[in-house]
Amino acid sequence: QWNGAGPETGNKGYCFHHTHLFPTWHRPYSALYEQALYLHVGGAAAKFTVDRAEWLRLAEDFRLPFWDWGLNALPPKEFYDVDNAVEVTIIDYDGATTPVKNPLLSYSFKAGHAPPPPGEEGILAQLGELPSTIRHPTLPLDKSSKSQVDRLKLKLTTLFKTTPGNLSRLLLTVNRWYPFSTTMVEPTAGFDGRSSTNSLESIHDSFHVGLGGPSGHMNQPAYAAFDPIFWLHHANVDRVLAMWQVIHYNSWILPAADGDETWTTRQGEMVDENTQLSPFWLTPESCWSSAQVRDIAAFRYTYPDFKGIDVAKRSEAREAIIARVKQLYGSPSTSGSLSASQEGFEWTCRIRAITADLRHVCSILVFVGEVPKDEPEVLTSPNYIGSFDPFVNVLTTSCGNCAERAGTYIQGFVHMSSGLAARGIDIHNTEAVEAYLRENLAWIIQKSDGSIGAVDDVPSLEVTVVHTRLTALADEEDGLMASRPREHPGITEGRPGGYRRA
Repeated sequence: QWNGAGPETGNKGYCFHHTHLFPTWHRPYSALYEQALYLHVGGAAAKFTVDRAEWLRLAEDFRLPFWDWGLNALPPKEFYDVDNAVEVTIIDYDGATTPVKNPLLSYSFKAGHAPPPPGEEGILAQLGELPSTIRHPTLPLDKSSKSQVDRLKLKLTTLFKTTPGNLSRLLLTVNRWYPFSTTMVEPTAGFDGRSSTNSLESIHDSFHVGLGGPSGHMNQPAYAAFDPIFWLHHANVDRVLAMWQVIHYNSWILPAADGDETWTTRQGEMVDENTQLSPFWLTPESCWSSAQVRDIAAFRYTYPDFKGIDVAKRSEAREAIIARVKQLYGSPSTSGSLSASQEGFEWTCRIRAITADLRHVCSILVFVGEVPKDEPEVLTSPNYIGSFDPFVNVLTTSCGNCAERAGTYIQGFVHMSSGLAARGIDIHNTEAVEAYLRENLAWIIQKSDGSIGAVDDVPSLEVTVVHTRLTALADEEDGLMASRPREHPGITEGRPGGYRRA
């Protein structure tokens, strides 16, 4: 346990993943880290012998920065460029400039290695032996491994081709909390199959994979928060949550079964807005709850997107943030996968599997056309159109669910309309799309060591093509409304990992 927050009744740590409390649990987590940094920044400012008053003023305004991965494909170079940003220049307490080793590229473990999870073998044990965090490491994974900047840049720039569109769809067309918040397939009767848009958690997962690579620390929940980039990433996750809350101010958490297991909750247990977000204490007797972190004002921070906006005036604030989303990421009909002339249809590849089957999977890569035979070529292939990147805990120690292949179905989506249109396919012609995809749609498994695995290694995998009709709302500024997706089972049925009938 941590900080006296509860017994280890589960096996996967405190964090809520694959559950609709994912966004709100990470809010006090980020705030706690920000608070710790704030104290250090204030302490450093007080040591200045020159311009101390100005440094203290700046320290008072310090808040955790964010990297908007929907606007910038790469984070600041100080966070990734191991070739050209090995040192940074700082202003010392006496006002002199001093070059120092860049602490933002990686975290050096105090003991010379990370604390390896007990009883674990494979990638976690290997990462646990490294002296510092690493991204897209050279293989085999050992103390001589180095971060590969070119691989990181390729993955992130490839992700950036779809991220603005994914954000625009999420923020402007998803108006219920559950499909907004989590990768878990919604258990509520009548709602399964209604989503065709990547959730906030799914977008978040892709950047854990994109930053860490198949074998890096950022791609392992047990180690990800050691990497300095984790905090810029999660500050932006929280920012997207805050924007969605203003747009859909009447939508909020409803009671639902917990999709995953934590140290303080059991899988299947009902959780809601009053569930304790362990281990983040609010009082000596209780932790924060989602209801108590609903408003970011509780932690005394805001985001630039809200500058000049009175969020208490809900309708006006909603219109302003909708305009902001369109300014940054485009509208769902023009960004990511649709052009204005194609408004009306969205073809999507829906990918589902049980979390236990995904423990050693980095990504499920989707192609329209021939699949490259060599692993380094998969992301540069003109036939590659997207991926589902599950961020799944590989811990197996004392994990009955994993051993029995029980677990939660999670899902992600790859939008295909732009790829189809670029190949001359009329996306409004259902028969033409079905015929083309039956011949050309393909998917492969990239494992956590970077190699290509067999689809049969993920027995619960189900890839299904759906299409959604987009309808303009009465108020043009409100964007588009997505219809319930229509499944096209015949495209993938009968293939390994394809559609399966209940």
